[in-house]
Amino acid sequence: MKIGGWLGLVEKPKHPPSNHALTGIYFFKPIIFEMIKYLKQSWRGELEITEAIQMLLEKGYKVEHRFAKGWWKDTGTPEDILEANRLVLDELDRKIEGEIEEGAMVQGRVILEKGCVAKTRHPL
Repeated sequence: MKIGGWLGLVEKPKHPPSNHALTGIYFFKPIIFEMIKYLKQSWRGELEITEAIQMLLEKGYKVEHRFAKGWWKDTGTPEDILEANRLVLDELDRKIEGEIEEGAMVQGRVILEKGCVAKTRHPL
């Protein structure tokens, strides 16, 4: 279904209209919670975020996408989410453009953008 030039979104269709998938990497503004208020449980007994995104499209909100390449990981369990996080981190290169305070410690695959400051930890 086309809505304002966009194709409609379908959650786990029995007969997929394409070979593309919504992989579950989302960044939302607070308006998404307004859409979620109107969701009803799906046949799977869940509130489907795909339907909330579809509502954003129908109401004329800007929805952007990126095509992911290389790998895809289902994130249906906490273990899956941790594994997906590891896969994402494996693709990062360390980049330090911000400031690291004296005594602060920055380890591992970290991106510290310009204008950011890594501060020392103070006991509570």
